[in-house]
Amino acid sequence: MNLNPFRKKDYTTGSDDYNRMLAANEARTEESGINNSRWAPGALRRLKNKERWGNIKSSLRSWWHN
Repeated sequence: MNLNPFRKKDYTTGSDDYNRMLAANEARTEESGINNSRWAPGALRRLKNKERWGNIKSSLRSWWHN
């Protein structure tokens, strides 16, 4: 995935840019439903960090109990 901000984006169905846009919209919607407020920039980054820390915690829990 090319994250150069100056390149032309490809929003055709199934492309990386399109999938990232849908994931960002879903993250904003989820965040606005939880916080009962309007969405703020960076919702996708916060969602990815939350998922990553959840995965780390679950792997540590499973390692600790084995």
